Amino acid sequence: MGQRSAAETVASILLAFVEHGTWRQAELAERVGVSVPALRKRLRELQDAGMMLEREDDPPQVFWSVPRGWFPGGVVVAGKELEDLLRLAVRAPRSEGQRRVLRLLASSGLRTAAGEAVETAALSCEEERVLGVLEEGASRGIVVRVRYQSRSDGVPRWRHVSAQRVVMGPPVRFVGVCHKAGDLRWFRVDHVRAAELDATEGWRGVSSERLEAYLLESVGGFHGGGEAREVTFLVRDPEARWVAG
Repeated sequence: MGQRSAAETVASILLAFVEHGTWRQAELAERVGVSVPALRKRLRELQDAGMMLEREDDPPQVFWSVPRGWFPGGVVVAGKELEDLLRLAVRAPRSEGQRRVLRLLASSGLRTAAGEAVETAALSCEEERVLGVLEEGASRGIVVRVRYQSRSDGVPRWRHVSAQRVVMGPPVRFVGVCHKAGDLRWFRVDHVRAAELDATEGWRGVSSERLEAYLLESVGGFHGGGEAREVTFLVRDPEARWVAG
């Protein structure tokens, strides 16, 4: 076998485990293009560096495996899952983040022309940034300080919100506990003029049951407060055909 640098050998080993999670030692050495002793040396070095490599001896064979989700610094997506990822990316709101993901998928050889046939809502750079702050606050239980422009007087004011759920819409909204009002409220992301995490303010959470009930009782991002009441009404034909059942 020809001489290979350590970097080339390691790169070939990583690529081999991307293709298959388990290799017989002799076959892996042949795939990488090195001798078995040279392969064992590199595999031990990778183990010492923290790579999740598992060795199994079944004389006279030796097998090397990696667990699911082993890839350093990321995940390996291939085949049908990669196609699903592309479809989800195409259907995501138009934003700089979506464009970066589509460019990355295109660089892997996937056809991303389907995005031209799908029209989605657009997010401004500021809305995308605000969403990132809200999502981090909701997932980590950190209060978000927002400069919010209310519908009543149109004047942006600072307030603290414990964001509970982001609803992509359109328009994109989020539900959170408004610390000033002391209860759940709906907010529109396009009315947020600034947003930042504020770990100095105490987080105010609600039970999942209460949150789900609030969402169910809301219509188009509006909740009138108080208890929900069941209302029955009649829509005449032909207008009834436009009413969702």
